[in-house]
Amino acid sequence: MRKTMCVFLAILLAVSLGVTGACAEGTDSSADDIKNRKLTEEELAVATHVIENFVALAGVPRPSHHEEKVSAFLVGWAKEMGLEPVQDKVLNVVFDVPATEGYEDCPRVGLQGHMDMVCVGDSPDYDPENDPIRVAVDYENATMTAEGTSLGADDGIGCAIIMSMVQGLAPHGPLRVIITVDEEDGMTGIMNIDPATVADLKYLINVDSEVSDSVTVSTAGGVQIDISDSGEYGKAPEGDLAVTVTVSGLAGGHSGVDINKGRLNAIYVLDSVLEALTKEGIAYEIASMEGGTASNAIPSKAAAMLVIKAEDLEKAVSVAEEQEAAWKESAGETEPGLEIVAAAADTTPDAVVTGEEAGKTRALLDGLVNGVYTMSEEIEGLVESSSNLGILKLTPEGLTACCYERSSNAEKTEEILAIDRKVIEENGLSAEYLPSGDAWPYNPDSVLLPLTEKVYQEQNGSDIKVEALHATLECGTFAVMNPGLDMVSIGPDLENVHSTSEMLYLRTIPKTFNLLAGILAGIAEADAGAGR
Repeated sequence: MRKTMCVFLAILLAVSLGVTGACAEGTDSSADDIKNRKLTEEELAVATHVIENFVALAGVPRPSHHEEKVSAFLVGWAKEMGLEPVQDKVLNVVFDVPATEGYEDCPRVGLQGHMDMVCVGDSPDYDPENDPIRVAVDYENATMTAEGTSLGADDGIGCAIIMSMVQGLAPHGPLRVIITVDEEDGMTGIMNIDPATVADLKYLINVDSEVSDSVTVSTAGGVQIDISDSGEYGKAPEGDLAVTVTVSGLAGGHSGVDINKGRLNAIYVLDSVLEALTKEGIAYEIASMEGGTASNAIPSKAAAMLVIKAEDLEKAVSVAEEQEAAWKESAGETEPGLEIVAAAADTTPDAVVTGEEAGKTRALLDGLVNGVYTMSEEIEGLVESSSNLGILKLTPEGLTACCYERSSNAEKTEEILAIDRKVIEENGLSAEYLPSGDAWPYNPDSVLLPLTEKVYQEQNGSDIKVEALHATLECGTFAVMNPGLDMVSIGPDLENVHSTSEMLYLRTIPKTFNLLAGILAGIAEADAGAGR
C-alpha cells in the first residue's frame, strides 16, 4: 500500500509540474509520457521526487560568489529534516544523516555536491543574483532545460539527488552531506572547508559528473589567472561614427569537458574581426570590448564598440559578413548558430582606449595559451592540459581578463603558467594566480570503483565506463586532506552545461539515483571484505 501511494503521489507531482511554472509554456504532457519512455513506476517515483527538489533549488538564486540565499535555503531545509546543519564562514553546508534502520553498522559515507552554478542568460535583463531559474520540463522528450538561461543542473541535480536520499527514498547507512560554495569559479568553498570534515571518512561519493554510463576516478587540477591593468586608458576619439561589432550564437560550454570539441571562443572570433578590419585598411579606435561570463565557461558571445570614419561603415559591414562566412566554413558543423554583425550605433562615445593600451590587449590575446595544449599519452582522447580565456573587458577605465588553466600533469601546468606569465609581464599587466582545485590521482586500490562497476552491471546489464576527466572536481582537494579517502564521482546525463542550451535527460535521474543507492547498500559488505 505504501509503495502504491508513493507512486500515486509521484505521478500527481509530475502532473502538477506540467501545469505550473516548472514547465515550458505550451507543454500539456503528463508524467505518463516519461513512463511511456520505458520508466517503471518505481523509476517514475524517483524521477519526480528528485525533480521536486531540483525545482525548489532552482527557485533560489545561486551564482558563484553569491550563495548567501541558497546556503540559507539548504540550512533551513536540513533543519526541517530534523538534522543539525553546520554553515561555515564561507557558507559551505555540512550535516550528518542517521542511518536507515538496519544499516547502523555501515561506515559513514560522504555525499558531496556544490550549491553554486554558472549563470548565463540570453536577456540583458537577467539578474542572476535575484532571478530564479525558470525550469522547463519537457515530458514528451524526457528532457529538462531552462527558459533563457543556463539550467544549473551542474550541480543542482546532484544536490537534488542527495536531498532525495536524505529524505529516505532509499535505505542507507550513516551519511555526511557536504554541499560547497564556489566550485565553478575559484573553488574557495572546498579550499576553506575544515579538513576534519573528511578526516573520519573512508568513502565519499561525489554527485557532480555529467554522464550516467561512466564513473569518474581522476580529474585535473586548475589555476585561475586574474589579469588587470588600470590607468590613463582613455582619450577623445578621432573618428566620427560609432560602430558595434557583435559575435553571438556560439555553443559555449564547459572549458574542461568541452574544450576539445572544436567550439569557438567568442573573444578570439571578435579579435579576428578587428584584425580583419585592420588588414582592410579601416582605421578604428576601441571604445569598449567585452566577452565571456566565467573563467571556466567558453565564451559564447562578445562585442566591441568602435569609432571609425563614417565613409568606412559599408566596408566594415562587409568585413563582418566575410568573417562570418569564413568562420562558418571552418566551424559550421560545430557552430551553426554563429552570427557576426557590424552596425552603426546611435551615439559616439566620449572616450576611447589609447593605442598603447589596445596594443597591450592584442598582445595578450596573441600570447596567452587558449584551448587544448596537450593530449594525454596514457589515455586515448583525454585532454591532458588546456587553458581558456573566459572573460575579457577593455574600456577607457582599464583592462580585466580571466583565464582558467587545467592539467593532470604538474610539468604542463608550469609550462602554461610560464607562457602566460611572460606575456603578462612583458606588457606591464598585473596578475593574480589562484589555484582553484587539486588534481585527483587514480587510486588503483579503490574499493568503491569495483563496487560501482558491479552495481552498475547488475542494474543495467552493461559495463560502466571508467574515466578520467579534464575538469576539476572537489575530490582532488579531499584527497589532499585525506589521502586514504576512497572516492568516485557519478551523475546523470547533461549536455551543454554553462550555456543557455544546457539540457538534462530525465531518464538518467533514476538511473543515477539507483546507482547511488546500490553503492550505499553494498558498502558494508565491501568494507568488511577490505578488512574494516
